[in-house]
Amino acid sequence: ANLRQQVIAKLTSKLAIGESKHDDKIKGVDKTKKIYSWGSFKTYQKQCLSFVKWLEQSHPEIKSINKAKPYIAEYLNHQLDKGCSAWTINTQAQSINKLYGIKKGDQYFFKCPERRRCDIVRSRYERANDSHYSLKNNSELTEFCRSTGLRRSEVKALQGNEALTRRQLELRSKSENSPKIAKMINDALLLPEKYQYFVYVKSGKGGRTRLAPIIGDKAKEIFAKIKNTPKADKVFPHVHSNADIHSFRSDYATTLYNETARPIESIPYDRINKGTGYSYQSEVYHCRSDQKGIKLDRQAMLYTSKALGHNRIDIVANNYIRT
Repeated sequence: ANLRQQVIAKLTSKLAIGESKHDDKIKGVDKTKKIYSWGSFKTYQKQCLSFVKWLEQSHPEIKSINKAKPYIAEYLNHQLDKGCSAWTINTQAQSINKLYGIKKGDQYFFKCPERRRCDIVRSRYERANDSHYSLKNNSELTEFCRSTGLRRSEVKALQGNEALTRRQLELRSKSENSPKIAKMINDALLLPEKYQYFVYVKSGKGGRTRLAPIIGDKAKEIFAKIKNTPKADKVFPHVHSNADIHSFRSDYATTLYNETARPIESIPYDRINKGTGYSYQSEVYHCRSDQKGIKLDRQAMLYTSKALGHNRIDIVANNYIRT
């Protein structure tokens, strides 16, 4: 088999579609041995095949993927020299690490350059594709995305009736037997009473389910659109390919955070620093790097993170909330 075939075979052998990444993490299963979603598989395959293409051009004598490990650093440094961003290099390195099962501290682990928020350009500035997407002509899709925070794949997959009211969730919480679903419902109910409508995302990134609050003045109309769509039909049969969904998710995240955040000065000093003896606000998140000096409400960040389908508040701070 050629290098390309070897890569595909090796990645395919790691497929674990339908298995729980969260459960495996609790059990201590080696995460480098499994790929839990088709989306991740496609990303890993794309990046690893790019590595193979470079190998074929730079080191044609290499015929076995197992003998290519010593050239990982050379390839990634080549990508850096080409001008690839720290974010791209990190994706490439993680993909190759997945292929070989490389962990931090291993001989062939590549230390990626620091990723800084100020270097992110995606969805921050006007792009060529923006001229092919009319906000006016696609106002319904734009409003929907800014009000729900769904990913492109989630908008495409959303079917009729996949929405619930707060009252329905309250009733469901009293009789739910599944611990996972019960936690998802209770997390949604922690949000302020003003959020009365929720989108049920059946299969988000990594196969995770979540309840995303519908925000904004048109929350009731958006809820009605989902409920009035026949159960087996798509809410949006066509999603414009040039719609900047990530930007709309950022708008959603920023609005939800601002609506739920407490004034920083009102958050209590509830913990004592063992080193200094001074009290501090454990519920305040201190931004780092180029955002140093900015403080955020951890509680509101967690609300926002879960609404977006993440579980880490630093992702929200670094990629979504516009301060």
